[in-house]
Parts: sequence; C-alpha cells; structure tokens
Amino acid sequence: MQHFWNQAPVASLIDILRVKLFGAQNPRAPPRAIEAPTLLADTPQLEVVQGRAAAEEYTVFLSTNYLTAGSDGPRSSLTADTLETLIADSGARPLLYRGSGSGSGSSRRELLGCILSAPLGKLYRAAMPGSAGASDFSLRLIRDFCVGATNRRQGVGTKLLLGVLRDCAMNCGGVQAVFLKEGAPLGLGASTPLRSSSWIYRRVAAGGGAAPRQVRELSLKDALELVAIYGLGNERLLYNRPPEGAAVATRIFLYEGFRGSAVAAFTPAYQVHPRDGAAIIFQTGWVETGTLLPMERATALRQLSDAAAAAMRAPWVWMDGACARGPVQPPWRADGPFHWYMYGWTADLYGNAELFLVV
Repeated sequence: MQHFWNQAPVASLIDILRVKLFGAQNPRAPPRAIEAPTLLADTPQLEVVQGRAAAEEYTVFLSTNYLTAGSDGPRSSLTADTLETLIADSGARPLLYRGSGSGSGSSRRELLGCILSAPLGKLYRAAMPGSAGASDFSLRLIRDFCVGATNRRQGVGTKLLLGVLRDCAMNCGGVQAVFLKEGAPLGLGASTPLRSSSWIYRRVAAGGGAAPRQVRELSLKDALELVAIYGLGNERLLYNRPPEGAAVATRIFLYEGFRGSAVAAFTPAYQVHPRDGAAIIFQTGWVETGTLLPMERATALRQLSDAAAAAMRAPWVWMDGACARGPVQPPWRADGPFHWYMYGWTADLYGNAELFLVV
C-alpha cells in the first residue's frame, strides 16, 4: 500500500496564482486525492468502538502507547466513561485496527492501532461577514492517532488514516478533516501545514490566585459572534461552528484590556502531566482586536490561562507561542513546534492560517 502522505492533496499552481491575485476564497473542498472507489477497495474497514469492553480496550491501549514526548512525557487520561460520553453527546467515532492473531490458536486478533474522528461542524472564514464565509462541507477532527509501540514503521499508520477516511466517507458524509501534529513537520508529500507554530506552557498555581478582574467566560454563541467581529478583514482567520446540539468540551474566555481585547479557546487534552498527574488543557483558538501593549499582552496571557485552568480544573496550560509576540517570559516556558494539518481540501492556499477551533 502506498504511504498515505504520498497521496495527500497538493494545491495546483493555478489555484495558488489565483489566490495571490484575488485573495483566498471561502474554505472549499477540491477534487480529492483519494477517490471513494479506491478508498473503499484498498482500505481495511476499522472496527467501531461499541460497548463498555471495547471502550475500555481503546482507552487502555491509548494510555499504554500514546506517549507524545517519550516515556517521561504526558500520558493519555481518556477514560472509558469519557469516551462513551464523547460517542453519545458529540458524535465521536473511535476506531480500532486489528492485525492477525497473536499466537497459534488465538481467537482474538492483536490490536495494532486506534484513531478517532469527531464532528467540528462547518468551517468559516472570519473575513467574510455573517454566514457568507461558510464552507460548503462539514469538517471533522482526527485525534487519538496511535500505533502500538511494537508495530510502528510497518504501514499501520497509513491504514489507520485511510481507514478513518473510509469511515467518514461511509458514515459521516465526507472526508475533510483536521488534526494536530507535534514535533517535526510531516514530509513533503503531506503538502504545507494549515498552521505551524510553537507551544509555550506553564503550570498555574493551586487555586489559580485571585479571580482575574479583566477576564470572563463567554457562551459559545457570544464567543463565535465576537470571533467573527474581531476577525473582520483578517483573510487568514478560519473558525468552525459546531453541529447544532453537539456537546462541546472547549471553553472560551474574553480578556478586556485598556486598548485591546482577546478571545481565547481552551480544550481538554485528555492527558495528564507526568510530574504530578494533573490534567492538561491546550489553547485551540486566539483572536484579538485593538492594541495589546507588551505588558498588557503578558497580563492577558496569564489571566486567560489562570481563568481556564481554574474553570477546567487543569493546572497545566499549553498556548500558542505566537500569541506572546516576542521572547518567552516567565512564568511561561518554551516547548516544541506543532502543526495543524488538513486533508480532503486545499489547505495551503491560506498561508499560515490562524485557527479558532471549538472542539
């Protein structure tokens, strides 16, 4: 089977020139690099997690194999209860990939990997007023992309990615998806990331200190209205509106300063830090208006992370280092790079897009 990223869609020269001349259009789905007949013929059908036993198998596999920074890095804290809630309330589809039986006479095939897709709703470009900036396709988040430690570099990852696309095509009405890649970027075959930056992180003190006076939590409706308003004129800002009625884990906070304001979204990582076993959250959106002076920007970063950590009971906070607009200052520490990738549509026409994702 051909490596997945050698089949990834790449923007044509004509499309790139058109954007250079006339600007990026609404997010749109181009001809797919992997057409449905080929996808269905060449791709293994993954096993959908159903029932308590399968949910427990999935989460145990993740906690054992999903090590984002080696054996001393964060570990998955996803539980069977949380996974079942994501399935019931958010429309998540966790999938298992099994290989041949592990041993003579084995009736149970070995679990080689897992992956999950969840609906993100429609994608919008904030530069377009109102609903005019909506994409005509639904977007899904890919996460929990995990291959067993002893089965890597054997094509399992390609089969997982093709398998989740097959599942999306057959059960979710499309294959457009976004996922987060940490560390080194993918090879040239993966095309340009939708967004690349570097993490900064901190641990919020127990109790989070006094409640930030300049920060308040927003409802999803109010937050998305502000994102659209703050983003007017920003060709690179893309955001999603979750499906109607779907449960949302992301929580959104507004910092109101003297000359500028910022809206930040924080999402559970479903991971715990190895140092103390405490929960981790990460920023999935940032948009601002007006002018945040350097000292005020530092205050905004600290107060927003204080508020999110207290509200979500997760003292470890990761944020996009680009929000600092300068050298990393205490209490923040520099981490490593990250990249948001998309496939199923032309991502690299937007340059290094700014994303505001509600998960």
